[in-house]
Amino acid sequence: QDKLGLTVCYRTDDEEDLGIYVGEVNPNSIAAMDGRIRKGDRILQQINGVDIQNREAAVAILTREDSTNVSLLLARPEI
Repeated sequence: QDKLGLTVCYRTDDEEDLGIYVGEVNPNSIAAMDGRIRKGDRILQQINGVDIQNREAAVAILTREDSTNVSLLLARPEI
């Protein structure tokens, strides 16, 4: 089974920012082939309709074996 291929993390340069971010998009993963998710994107509020409070909750949902569709709301910081 193909993997979504995201690594999620907290920002390390801003202690006030408790957001969850895409730390890496693995090459040859579903996310990389799709091309819409990029390193540095912030995951907003929900994954698959479930409120996300921390990185561990995000990882738990994103790594579920029975999850074939993933719905993410992302924000991309301006450069």
